[in-house]
Amino acid sequence: MSTKATSYRQALNNELQGTKTVTYDYIPQGRLHEQVWLVIVSIDGVEYGRGESLTKNDAKEKASMNAYLQYKRNQG
Repeated sequence: MSTKATSYRQALNNELQGTKTVTYDYIPQGRLHEQVWLVIVSIDGVEYGRGESLTKNDAKEKASMNAYLQYKRNQG
């Protein structure tokens, strides 16, 4: 991850800025009082990462980490 990025979400956006489109799909799962968030990250319409957590932001960060690492592996 870049030393300038403070999160994987930011690192992913910095890496792909101006070249690819990153989308985040938020899917709530379970009962309202026991909700778990699933976030799916896609790059140009192709799924690259998923993350689950009790909070939407944490799920987004986990999904971004998985997407960033997968993208870098594919580039390598």
